[in-house]
Amino acid sequence: MCSPTKYFIFVFIIIHLIFLKNEAQINVIRSVEYKQISSFEENMEISNMKMSSDGTKIIFATGGYTRKVYTINSDESGLKLIYDFTNTGFGPFVDINADGSKIIWCDYTGTGEIFISNSDGSSINKIVALLPNPDPNFADMKPEIPVSPRITADGNTVYFIHNHRDPKGTGVWKVYSDGSNLQQVFNFSNMAIELFGRNVNEFWTTSFNSGFDISANAEAILVGTPFFKIEESDFNNGDLVVYTNGSFYHLGEYAVGNQPFSTNKNGDQFLIFKREHNAELNSDEINVYFVPIVIGSPIKVISGLNIFGTSAMTQMSGDGSIAIVQADNGRLPITFVDRSTSSCFDLVSIDGISINALGGFRFSESSLPSINWNGNKFCFLAHSNPPQIWIGNINLDGSQRELNISEIQFTPDYVLIDGSTTAAFNAHITSAPNAIHTATFDVLKDGLIQFRALYSDWPYNGLLVDNGEFGDTQANDGFFCNNSIHADLPETPIGNYTIRLAAINSTLRQITSVDVEPFSIIDQPNSIEDEENQFSNFNLSQNYPNPFNPNTTIKYSVPSSVMLNSFQHLDNSEIPKQVRDDVAHVTLKVYDILGREIKTLVNVKQKPGNYEVEFNAANLPSGVYYYRLKTDEFNNTKTMILMK
Repeated sequence: MCSPTKYFIFVFIIIHLIFLKNEAQINVIRSVEYKQISSFEENMEISNMKMSSDGTKIIFATGGYTRKVYTINSDESGLKLIYDFTNTGFGPFVDINADGSKIIWCDYTGTGEIFISNSDGSSINKIVALLPNPDPNFADMKPEIPVSPRITADGNTVYFIHNHRDPKGTGVWKVYSDGSNLQQVFNFSNMAIELFGRNVNEFWTTSFNSGFDISANAEAILVGTPFFKIEESDFNNGDLVVYTNGSFYHLGEYAVGNQPFSTNKNGDQFLIFKREHNAELNSDEINVYFVPIVIGSPIKVISGLNIFGTSAMTQMSGDGSIAIVQADNGRLPITFVDRSTSSCFDLVSIDGISINALGGFRFSESSLPSINWNGNKFCFLAHSNPPQIWIGNINLDGSQRELNISEIQFTPDYVLIDGSTTAAFNAHITSAPNAIHTATFDVLKDGLIQFRALYSDWPYNGLLVDNGEFGDTQANDGFFCNNSIHADLPETPIGNYTIRLAAINSTLRQITSVDVEPFSIIDQPNSIEDEENQFSNFNLSQNYPNPFNPNTTIKYSVPSSVMLNSFQHLDNSEIPKQVRDDVAHVTLKVYDILGREIKTLVNVKQKPGNYEVEFNAANLPSGVYYYRLKTDEFNNTKTMILMK
């Protein structure tokens, strides 16, 4: 037979579990898992990186003191040195085919030679060394390759741009993987005549120098030429040309950048950085579009990017429904864009956790993103010493999180635009077999990090803790809390915002972030009329902190236009005319586990507004308690736990 003490503990645990199960949860919108897959012992200047379309393998190249080419599996196994140039300089261009079986790299700093091999480094073959000169009176040309070559999905053909002073030599070339059938696909002169009616044979040109991409089997070839824009003294834009079915198609202008456009597997969808004039602001801005080649209209997914935020990298999923983008100068971090929902969200903006836990580097300073065809996995480089290669798994429904993040509370779920509001954050976070090292949160709007306005007192600035201090009631119980979150947001727009919670386990190599449904920034009511419009429903919030010892705060709302029966008993001389018909008789009481009333916290007539009351349980034993808010039209009960 159980002792009374053991019986109480058993009942307490069962009720606690029921309470946790039934507790209203904030919905998880999406989650992203990040895992560091590199373990370098020395610093390297990684300059190029690409993930295979099936997401299984990555090729990357280093420059500076060591110009080398490596491959690594996305499960962090199989790091392999493929090629060592034994000299210094810029890192070579690299690419990888769809299943990761074939890789190519290009020594563009000197000879322009293109190499190909199996991804394990076997069967290395130089497939391009010299190009036949279009003028038979001159010797063969060394390749001058300004952007990364592309290998087809099957790994059988390599396409590349060659820049030359002769427009007949400048253009797109191809070669088979065994080095045979080296030939020009088209040249700049052909393109200029067909599209623009220009004979450029009298010009020396190196026109194709701003972006290059192909579809899976090169049915569509994308090239960017700023040549004609420069003639018009426009140094910021270029003409995007699609070559398909033996013909040229002018897709429009693009904003000059490192990789300002890309295409999907079939070559029928494109992603473009465009420079456009904003008449309202009387200035230029960069916008990002999905553009179809035949059917449909362009879809803008990013608006108002600063004109200095030109593209650094773009890559599309296989079906062209989503893409990954990044801009230079830190103006746009690695960002996921969705054509179907016309939306976007930052992928690597969890700076708080990376600064505090991982040696000071910022995820938002990461680079070289690459996404798989399914659009649910990507890789990126985190700049540190040594550098770190990370894999991210995107779960758009918020499921399949490696770390277990549940029971997320943000109470109250609003902050005031013209004042400070103190709130509490609580989340149950576990990770087997490793403990959680650090947890933190940021603030988003429309999928992008807007500000880190929510902050807590020193020393836990922006962090959630599980150490039994600073609002956390019990150390190492898996409930990460912070009971002193406040904000002062005088210039932040009113509206709905989203909390992003991130946690890293004790290995410091695995992070999970979740976006949870919103809190609001609201206006501070400054008149009776404002208050009447502000509150439309009764609401009883979860107490915070919870569990607590010995004090906790309970917040609730009284709506406007309640028209309760208690109205007829009021002394009209005591109530302002504006709220004479708008008052509720409110009681808030605390009960023990057996339903016995412990204390009455509120028993008054109240006008519309937000209210809070503190409950002190210093004289009560540990256990489960209930608190009930009751009026003539509202009755709600919630559970709270006292732990001493």
